[in-house]
Amino acid sequence: MKILLMRPPSFSLAQYKRETACPPAPPLSLAYLSAVLKKDYHDVKASDTFFKSMDEAASIIRKEKPDILGLTSSTDHRASMFELAKSAREFNPGMKIVAGGPHVSVMHEQALGNYPVDIAVVGEGESSFPRVAQALEQNAPLDNIDGIVFKSSGGITKTRTGSYIENLDSIPFPDWSGFDFDSYPKDPLLDRFAKTDKFLKGLNPAYIVASRGCPFNCNFCTVSSVWSTKWRSRSAANIAGEIEMLAGKYGRKYLRFVDDTFTMNPQKTIELCKEIIKRNIHIYWDCTTRVNLVSEELLGFMKKAGCYLIQYGVESGSVEVLEKAHKGISKEQVIKAFGLTRQAGIKTNAFLMAGNPGDSEKTFSETKELLKVICPDSVQAASTIVFPGTALYEYCKKQGFIDDGYWLSSRPAPFCTLERSFSELQKWVNELSFPYMTLKERIFYILSLLRDAAATITGIHVSTRGISRYRS
Repeated sequence: MKILLMRPPSFSLAQYKRETACPPAPPLSLAYLSAVLKKDYHDVKASDTFFKSMDEAASIIRKEKPDILGLTSSTDHRASMFELAKSAREFNPGMKIVAGGPHVSVMHEQALGNYPVDIAVVGEGESSFPRVAQALEQNAPLDNIDGIVFKSSGGITKTRTGSYIENLDSIPFPDWSGFDFDSYPKDPLLDRFAKTDKFLKGLNPAYIVASRGCPFNCNFCTVSSVWSTKWRSRSAANIAGEIEMLAGKYGRKYLRFVDDTFTMNPQKTIELCKEIIKRNIHIYWDCTTRVNLVSEELLGFMKKAGCYLIQYGVESGSVEVLEKAHKGISKEQVIKAFGLTRQAGIKTNAFLMAGNPGDSEKTFSETKELLKVICPDSVQAASTIVFPGTALYEYCKKQGFIDDGYWLSSRPAPFCTLERSFSELQKWVNELSFPYMTLKERIFYILSLLRDAAATITGIHVSTRGISRYRS
């Protein structure tokens, strides 16, 4: 069975007054799927066409002539995934098209009902995708494969909810053989720190994940609906083995743990750090975690094991906003975590949001005051976005702000403007971000403001992708 796995071309968001975030590394999901499918002796090729044109991506499919085309995409780029599926179906009607990823995991029935997708993989694909491939190869029924939705003679069939993989060590290491790490654009965050820490110059992160799932229920986050609320972790030895592979075989010098909450179990994190130290692995890395899940002891081990940066989800300096977002942290915990991290010699980045329910001029002022206290090394602020599969999405639907039909358009996930206008949210984001920009970033920021002002007047947007017209 010949299988082609693809991340489709990016969808141009400029027409909707949005910039496209460019990934600095290959997609971890496709690398994992490639590894498990090759383990079952399938003929597998993985191709990341995010930076290619639709014609180039379609050309690859024509050349490879796969029996199964596996596509993955984020919510904002779903239109490209469905366009590519349509193109593939036109020149090969018999090809089976399997879609996955966060958006399809949540909106699977809509995807199958409106686009040329045969099967949707819901949640983790490492267990269900190989079974789908085997069933298709043997012309066997799909009904007994958990965790999928597929088109059948009776319409759309949804099987039993798939159980999440308990033993993450059972999954083979990601197969990166089909990707070129050095072909990806610079990571903006590392590039910012490289201005002062010269050893980072030219480095880009390779992605690695030590755990899956999150028991917390932040109202804006899709993790619990895609990866489950049950947290599962790989063993320290297994993770360290993959780190050695990335550093040795692929020459990666910087890793990014993309776990949603890296230090969920502090003791397990310490075990991993001890394993890295014991194996004498010299590598830098960063991670994302919560301010209520770090300690002086833990941070000390993380620093010794090569941790350069911790990204904390601060979101707001307002107790009211944090409570409405179900964040489950306090301002005191934020202040303590940033102080301990700075004391350990680890850089910090604060994620901030503007536009959560309850946000006001007062709560925005509280956020600015908190920043003066915690003094992060970097800030990444953004307007709150409404994604399907979140509690915020359900709230917005009840308020009449959005409905499921929205996702049949090509528009990106919307900013949450229920209580505040887009211009007001952007003003807050800009005020939070500007003090932490480098000189180069400030120049580009000012130029982008001038460009957007001109585009608002003329309706024409100019970017590196060419010229496009804004759409509402």
